[in-house]
Amino acid sequence: MANLPALYVGCELEAAIALSGQVAGRIDKVLNATESIDGSIAGFQAVFKNFRSQFGQ
Repeated sequence: MANLPALYVGCELEAAIALSGQVAGRIDKVLNATESIDGSIAGFQAVFKNFRSQFGQ
């Protein structure tokens, strides 16, 4: 069982898993800078292509 007081008050990092907000579990791979930037650019291009197909030009 998690011991949250020990974690947050006693700073015992092994007592429980710290709450991490809405992004918990969403990171499944650590990317290097090139992979991160390339992924961002590819995502932008996909969104922009979809935008153009919906609204022309």
